[in-house]
Amino acid sequence: AGQVSQTATQEPAVNGTSGKAGPIVLRNIHISADQTSDYIRPGAEAELIFVAANDSADVNDKLVSVTSDVGTVTLTGGGEIPANGVLVVGSPDGQDTALSAIEPADAAEAQLELTK
Repeated sequence: AGQVSQTATQEPAVNGTSGKAGPIVLRNIHISADQTSDYIRPGAEAELIFVAANDSADVNDKLVSVTSDVGTVTLTGGGEIPANGVLVVGSPDGQDTALSAIEPADAAEAQLELTK
């Protein structure tokens, strides 16, 4: 009695932000770009990186588009998100491929051309 978990309200220690749309949860959403200054110049291209997980036990889903207020996003590769599976978009630093041996995963890429 009287115990309070110190970690119950802590967010995961990842670079990006997260979101949810129905049974699809998005994790570690961020962009990766070569930088030579404090900001990325308009017209530059950057890689959009995130993981989409499908929490549905029996319904597959598919990523069909990504919209952004800061630029145009172009998707390439498969966008299938299997039931209870994940879609890895982009290549986070230090990770060359999806961990398909551990859990069902698909991979895709998304390039972001900054306009603002």
